[in-house]
Amino acid sequence: MKNIPHDVSIISGDNEEIQTNKYLLSLFSPILRNLLSTSLDPSQIFFLPDFSTLSIRNLLNIINSGYSVNKKISKEDIKEISL
Repeated sequence: MKNIPHDVSIISGDNEEIQTNKYLLSLFSPILRNLLSTSLDPSQIFFLPDFSTLSIRNLLNIINSGYSVNKKISKEDIKEISL
């Protein structure tokens, strides 16, 4: 999964940009699949102001590898990921 191109940016509530792949997101979300497949723009940006960078990175780790390991994760972060 490390060789897939990063063609989508996610801007977190911490105002950090996180790069990922649209096909990877499309596999796990029908809503994102529709959004990503209808856009003509080759580089796309999603703003997620209600989610921290840590939460987004943990979710992407779960999508990429099936798990996420982080010593800093809190109960609030877990709740945010599971929304």
